[in-house]
Amino acid sequence: MAYISLRVVPESGQRAKLSAGPSSRPPRVPRVEELSGALRPIDLAVVTVSYRGDLELARDLCLSMDRFLAEGAEHIPVVPRGDLALFEPLAGGRRRIVTVESVLPRGYMQLPAPRRIRIGPFDRRIREIWTGPGGVVRGWIIQQILKLSAPSFTDRELIVFADSDIVLVAPLSVDSLARRPGSPVPRSGRGG
Repeated sequence: MAYISLRVVPESGQRAKLSAGPSSRPPRVPRVEELSGALRPIDLAVVTVSYRGDLELARDLCLSMDRFLAEGAEHIPVVPRGDLALFEPLAGGRRRIVTVESVLPRGYMQLPAPRRIRIGPFDRRIREIWTGPGGVVRGWIIQQILKLSAPSFTDRELIVFADSDIVLVAPLSVDSLARRPGSPVPRSGRGG
């Protein structure tokens, strides 16, 4: 079995090098703190999968990205083709809008369906319905495929995914994502 391995050479300041070759086990994936010395701000992309229902939230996110995202980093909202006109005013500078349909692998298609069904007192919103090589695909699976496809629409070394319903409240950079040796590991929720 062949694996593609990513090797970072932080001492020389060179970009990461890709090499492919046979291996009996997958390569060790470097931790962010190991990469931070070798990565520059332009090596960071923030990807947001969104749609018309989150437009106002996405606008707030974009304003916070403009204020707090490191210079040279890129923000890439991914939206359905039908929503592109609504999101295009947000493009410019270091933000470019990408369509879902341009990212999905061949064989995926959204089925035409009404957004709402109203019959008397019955009023129901209909979620997107997709088909793929294996049959019907739920929207959250499509979202995961979009995230896994991120390297196809950005050449950045570090990709961060941000939902539309967040805003940055502090600077976001490659260095801010790296945990320094000896610093405490942040914990949230219950448990240890």
